[in-house]
Amino acid sequence: MKIYVVRHGETECNKLGIFTGPDEPLNDLGRAQAADMGKALEDKAFNAIYSSPFLRAHETAEIIMKHNKLGGKIILDEKIREIDTGDYARLGITLAEAHARFKELQKQNPDVKSWPNAEFGEKAFARVGAFLDDLKRNHKKDEKILIVCHGGIMRTIYTIFNPNPADEDPYAYTGPTVANATIAEYILESK
Repeated sequence: MKIYVVRHGETECNKLGIFTGPDEPLNDLGRAQAADMGKALEDKAFNAIYSSPFLRAHETAEIIMKHNKLGGKIILDEKIREIDTGDYARLGITLAEAHARFKELQKQNPDVKSWPNAEFGEKAFARVGAFLDDLKRNHKKDEKILIVCHGGIMRTIYTIFNPNPADEDPYAYTGPTVANATIAEYILESK
């Protein structure tokens, strides 16, 4: 099957480079980006549209769906919610500030390998891998599926399709940072 994976449109927190929670809506540019993606994808006739339950992704999916030939509803799936960046996500800080805090934490305790209470690595890859396995079980090889999610999920999917060499960390991202309103296409072999 062919899967189209898109990152939601821009939010105010994205614009400011600040971590955000699940209830952040799209801003005006984000809604325009979603409409542009809808127009770019309008000839695809998706068999299903999946979205993260986070507001910014669900709103993006709704706008895209207005331009698509698919009737029906958007399927919300917790397995494609954004990766939980732990304690730092709840502080309203930037990525640079989070990295600085983590560096300071590692100076105090060199054994610390991840941000406090974050869901990186194996947990995130297992969750996204389970979502892709669900698609394989529930859809036929000739179907087209739209997935509206987040930057961390897109990078995880990219890494699953483009894995690291065997002698490197299998959970280190191989792909680039993903901008808002990015569209990626993959072929997912059905079972």
